[in-house]
Amino acid sequence: MRNQLKSATTSESEADRRRLRWPQVPLQTWVVRVLLVGATALTVAWGASWASELGTETFGRREGGAVELVYFYLEGCPACREAEVFLAELAEDHPQLRVVSYSLANAEGRKLLGTLKELYGLSDVSPAAPTMFVGDVAIVGRDFYRDQEEPVRFLGPSWGFAIEEAVQHATDEEHYFVLRYCEQELGYCIGFPVDWTFANPRNYSIVFSGGDGTEASAVSVWIQLFTAPSLGPGEHSTRTLIDRYKFGLIDHSTYLWIDSRAYPEGDGYIAEYVLPTGRYRQWRVAMAHDGAFYSWAYTAPADLYLEYVSVAEAMLATWRLLGVR
Repeated sequence: MRNQLKSATTSESEADRRRLRWPQVPLQTWVVRVLLVGATALTVAWGASWASELGTETFGRREGGAVELVYFYLEGCPACREAEVFLAELAEDHPQLRVVSYSLANAEGRKLLGTLKELYGLSDVSPAAPTMFVGDVAIVGRDFYRDQEEPVRFLGPSWGFAIEEAVQHATDEEHYFVLRYCEQELGYCIGFPVDWTFANPRNYSIVFSGGDGTEASAVSVWIQLFTAPSLGPGEHSTRTLIDRYKFGLIDHSTYLWIDSRAYPEGDGYIAEYVLPTGRYRQWRVAMAHDGAFYSWAYTAPADLYLEYVSVAEAMLATWRLLGVR
């Protein structure tokens, strides 16, 4: 069936190719967090056994406009006492604000702080109490960090005004991704819409899709992790991984076109294919890091593909391999 492999030449496919180049959207544009903090309940539906293994909790902006500020403190710290009084008053003035506090004297708080610092690109910043995270802003002592810019130091009353501005910005900003999935073992984080769900159909893979009963339940974003041994003998590269998927489509579809022109190094494609259940379109890219290979794919019925491609594009922009700047 390999003679069925075709290059897309229609104006529609060319427009898709231009639209689907790797998005250059800053991570904090879609800032939301799901962080490893010990076993807690999830706010989205997924397998109970998988949830108990990961132990995750959601932070960031939640459905209904709620904003969470994650606060780290030390007992007996004068600056922390000042911060706690200020945050209590701030919560009264901003009913949508929820302050989540962690002590740096216990292992859970220190672990969470380390994860947050990595997510905000602050791994090299020394810890200080108090430390806060809200929206796209990290406050370490009196220094404010945003979008990996140089820190700005606020002293006196300006410190409180700057925190309130950060809270207001997180409230006003239209964050489409209000949840964030992170897992150290899989080695990545990714944002996804609040009304989507995710599950793990097999080891080392996660599938995101719209909620049950919605139109978006027919579309999916699927991330798979492969180690070199799992790929078997032969060349191990993003190109060979993508080629496997291409030929897999050819072997199972009666008709398809595949366009790889946007990915000259062989690390992605856009394809349309026909299965007994209907016509589908798929956008797939592959990445390699630290001896592992990742496949990211957005798949949708052909008539829904363009409707949800902007969601997939923004999800791809938030996909961050841990340890990669």
